[in-house]
Amino acid sequence: MYRLVIVDDEYEIRMGLSNYIPWDEMGFSVVGVFGDAASVLKYLETNQIDVLLTDVRMPIMNGLELIQEVRSVSPSTICLILSGYKDFEYAREGIALGVRHFIVKPTKYSQLSEIFSSLKKELDGVTVHRPERVATPVFNSQETLHQSLIIDAVKSYVEKNLMTANL
Repeated sequence: MYRLVIVDDEYEIRMGLSNYIPWDEMGFSVVGVFGDAASVLKYLETNQIDVLLTDVRMPIMNGLELIQEVRSVSPSTICLILSGYKDFEYAREGIALGVRHFIVKPTKYSQLSEIFSSLKKELDGVTVHRPERVATPVFNSQETLHQSLIIDAVKSYVEKNLMTANL
């Protein structure tokens, strides 16, 4: 089982995520559920985790700041953002921090299941088939990054659906 920590300042969300998702069936064990970033950092002083699922907007220290801190003490931890905000700036900063997924609330179980199934395969050392991609250059402007993300999404969609298209 891989160790998962959930961080969200909204009690209902963190309890719902920890109690109503069958994490063990996906190969994950929820080892910590926290309402703030400071508690997570305290936990990491004596414990290791494999995956961090965090909200972005939280008081005192937001999720992006938390991810920066987690990266400094546990660089191999896979970080995911769960947010009720579709703010492009959060996504851009998350990409720069190496966040694997930006999940928008409310999310569907099927989406979480797909994401965590892929993460488990990765953690197990199984190569997940992904189309080869050209290295993405460092971007200087949000507009260029936004265009690149759109292009990547279109390419991915075409690659995934080309064989089933009615030509």
